[in-house]
Amino acid sequence: DSETLLKRIADHARALFGMIGSLIILHEPATNELRVVAGSGESCLRAVGSATTPEVGLTGTVWRTRRPISTAN
Repeated sequence: DSETLLKRIADHARALFGMIGSLIILHEPATNELRVVAGSGESCLRAVGSATTPEVGLTGTVWRTRRPISTAN
Protein backbone atom coordinates (compact mmCIF):
# COMPACT_ATOMS: atom_id res chain seq x y z
CA ASP A 1 0.00 0.00 0.00
CA SER A 2 1.07 3.62 -0.52
CA GLU A 3 1.51 4.37 3.21
CA THR A 4 4.04 1.54 3.58
CA LEU A 5 5.85 2.53 0.40
CA LEU A 6 6.17 6.18 1.48
CA LYS A 7 7.45 5.10 4.93
CA ARG A 8 10.07 2.89 3.30
CA ILE A 9 11.18 5.76 1.03
CA ALA A 10 11.53 8.04 4.09
CA ASP A 11 13.54 5.33 5.89
CA HIS A 12 15.87 4.86 2.92
CA ALA A 13 16.37 8.61 2.42
CA ARG A 14 17.22 8.98 6.09
CA ALA A 15 19.79 6.16 5.90
CA LEU A 16 21.24 7.30 2.56
CA PHE A 17 21.95 10.83 3.80
CA GLY A 18 22.80 9.89 7.41
CA MET A 19 20.06 12.11 8.81
CA ILE A 20 18.33 11.89 12.20
CA GLY A 21 14.99 12.18 10.42
CA SER A 22 13.24 12.61 7.11
CA LEU A 23 9.76 13.57 6.00
CA ILE A 24 7.73 13.06 2.86
CA ILE A 25 5.34 15.94 2.26
CA LEU A 26 2.75 16.00 -0.50
CA HIS A 27 0.80 18.93 -1.89
CA GLU A 28 -2.99 18.65 -1.77
CA PRO A 29 -4.27 20.93 -4.56
CA ALA A 30 -7.89 20.92 -3.37
CA THR A 31 -6.90 22.57 -0.07
CA ASN A 32 -3.51 24.06 -1.10
CA GLU A 33 -1.96 22.28 1.88
CA LEU A 34 1.40 20.59 2.25
CA ARG A 35 0.67 17.46 4.29
CA VAL A 36 3.24 15.22 6.00
CA VAL A 37 2.37 11.73 4.77
CA ALA A 38 5.38 9.75 6.02
CA GLY A 39 8.36 10.13 8.29
CA SER A 40 11.40 8.34 9.58
CA GLY A 41 13.04 9.06 12.92
CA GLU A 42 11.41 9.66 16.28
CA SER A 43 10.82 13.40 15.98
CA CYS A 44 9.61 13.11 12.39
CA LEU A 45 7.08 10.38 13.11
CA ARG A 46 5.21 12.82 15.38
CA ALA A 47 4.74 15.17 12.41
CA VAL A 48 2.90 12.64 10.22
CA GLY A 49 -0.60 13.93 9.51
CA SER A 50 0.23 17.58 10.12
CA ALA A 51 -0.23 20.19 7.40
CA THR A 52 0.82 23.70 6.51
CA THR A 53 0.45 26.02 3.54
CA PRO A 54 3.07 26.88 0.91
CA GLU A 55 3.39 30.37 2.41
CA VAL A 56 4.68 29.18 5.81
CA GLY A 57 8.05 28.01 7.18
CA LEU A 58 10.86 25.97 5.70
CA THR A 59 8.46 23.54 4.08
CA GLY A 60 6.77 26.40 2.25
CA THR A 61 10.12 27.85 1.22
CA VAL A 62 11.18 24.54 -0.33
CA TRP A 63 7.82 24.25 -2.11
CA ARG A 64 7.95 27.81 -3.47
CA THR A 65 11.62 27.81 -4.53
CA ARG A 66 11.78 24.12 -5.52
CA ARG A 67 15.22 23.94 -3.89
CA PRO A 68 16.21 21.55 -1.09
CA ILE A 69 17.19 22.82 2.33
CA SER A 70 19.37 21.04 4.86
CA THR A 71 19.71 22.24 8.43
CA ALA A 72 22.29 21.44 11.07
CA ASN A 73 19.65 20.53 13.62
